Amino acid sequence: MSLKPNKDLLLKVIKFAVAFGLIALMVKQELLDFSVLMEMATPLNLAVALTLALCNLAFATYRWTLLLQARHFEVSMKETFPLSLIGTFFNFAIPGA
Repeated sequence: MSLKPNKDLLLKVIKFAVAFGLIALMVKQELLDFSVLMEMATPLNLAVALTLALCNLAFATYRWTLLLQARHFEVSMKETFPLSLIGTFFNFAIPGA
């Protein structure tokens, strides 16, 4: 029986704990102020951020379409878009290295 999966899980838990501890320390020492973030969250700033995020998703979808077509897969952007959404979700939802 291999201990590698347990070791990987333990390593991820340690990384998360260190990151959470550093953020808590910065908040406690007033080096990280969330009220400044709330002041920056104006409707204009949020609209610009959403627009840029959607443009990024469109470019990623187009890039995947081109890469798949270069490998002789007959796909359209309409077919590639859900794959880009799935990839984006897992990039945010699952902690990586």
